[in-house]
Amino acid sequence: MAEPIRVLVIDDDPHLTRLLSLLLEMEGWEARVECDGLAGLQRALEDRVDLILLDLMLPGLSGWQVLKRLRESEKTRLTPVIVLSARGGDVHVEGADYISKPFDPQQLVERMRGILAEAS
Repeated sequence: MAEPIRVLVIDDDPHLTRLLSLLLEMEGWEARVECDGLAGLQRALEDRVDLILLDLMLPGLSGWQVLKRLRESEKTRLTPVIVLSARGGDVHVEGADYISKPFDPQQLVERMRGILAEAS
């Protein structure tokens, strides 16, 4: 039996992380949650992670710093990342997909499915 999809959520908003965890579990995916950038980076480097949902405004390391280090690491340089951020306007994030908050949960799941399909 194949292992479930494992998604790492790195976000400091407890309400959002609960919502995302429930959404991921409804898809049959495993959710791992870290609430600061450094802990999220360490989890990504130590665990098997299939996709990362990353906030930009984080305590510890910013999401920008986390993404940079993820892309520098041999283990995580190809791990798909979706940045979820409340930053308004047209944000370009090198090496990741971007969805602005608030977002439609179903659209997020569809985007995640597409990214996971491309990565496999």
